[in-house]
Amino acid sequence: MSPRRSSSGGTSSIHNTSVYRAMQIGLGRPVALKVLKKEINWSEDTVARFHREAKVVSTLNHPNIVHIYLFGHLPDGNLYIVQEFVRGRSLADDMSQGT
Repeated sequence: MSPRRSSSGGTSSIHNTSVYRAMQIGLGRPVALKVLKKEINWSEDTVARFHREAKVVSTLNHPNIVHIYLFGHLPDGNLYIVQEFVRGRSLADDMSQGT
């Protein structure tokens, strides 16, 4: 994949997340690469919960839920999710416009 930074933010109170737009080379499809930066207080339970939730979401199939293609650990200890890239406005954009 060839990542390009798209945004950053927090997905929850314990995760500092960066999101990249990337290309999955083998399939030639755009993906969103979410990197959850390692926190000092990550416990084994937190990591296990991340894997469990990613696995459950990856089994869902609904037009309003992005598909998760891959998830795991990077060599530096950060967690990642590779998911479907969806073009459009962000939730923050919609909220700022009152839609």
